Amino acid sequence: MMLRGGRLAGLASRMVGAKPFSTEIFVSRLSFYTTEEELKNVFSPFGAVEEA
Repeated sequence: MMLRGGRLAGLASRMVGAKPFSTEIFVSRLSFYTTEEELKNVFSPFGAVEEA
């Protein structure tokens, strides 16, 4: 997956305190310049993005 010309790492993070059937994800190590619109564009093919 690409964002701003850079590859997004596919490392799985630990689900600390996550609900059993949670659909919430946390994405780290993004550029300071990454916008909400860019995140929504990347993740919207997988479902509705409620908050970015």
